[in-house]
Amino acid sequence: MTRAAEGDQNAFRQLVRESGPRMFGQAYKLCGNAAAAEDIVQDALIKLWVHADRFNAQKGTANAYIARITHNCAVDYFRKNKTTAELLDHNIADEAENVEILITRKQQASGILSAIDTLADAQKEAVLLFYFHDLSTADVAGSMGKSVKAVERLLSRARSSLEEKLSATIKKGERHYAGQ
Repeated sequence: MTRAAEGDQNAFRQLVRESGPRMFGQAYKLCGNAAAAEDIVQDALIKLWVHADRFNAQKGTANAYIARITHNCAVDYFRKNKTTAELLDHNIADEAENVEILITRKQQASGILSAIDTLADAQKEAVLLFYFHDLSTADVAGSMGKSVKAVERLLSRARSSLEEKLSATIKKGERHYAGQ
């Protein structure tokens, strides 16, 4: 990463070979659509090349820096295209065997994403980096500029909050379904 920041194209190519598949996997987990994930990774690689000099090894690992850029590009992509629900629909529709499964999965995905959106910004960032980008707590900490213990606390509070919100949503749905 340091050599790429100095303009070494060969070092950047090596970085792309090593990180590209992981970046694609992270982008795909966020959007559930291969074409969108490819666009996100392409944008992330451009930003990575242009802003390679911003990487600071003392603040975190190259993997955390790359994951953060990928995450930011995914957020930018969704803001620009406003297609989060559409992408989830396509992904679910491809896998669904019948309408009931499609509806159930769509509701679950929507509920989870809605619940994540209600988290405090730091909790949301920690959840996305840890669960959607498969970063270790150490890498999340480096990316966020926090200690590992602080990230563990953020994740713990986020899980508790998500469990509370999702169980309340399930109970509300059960009452609605039962006609109450």
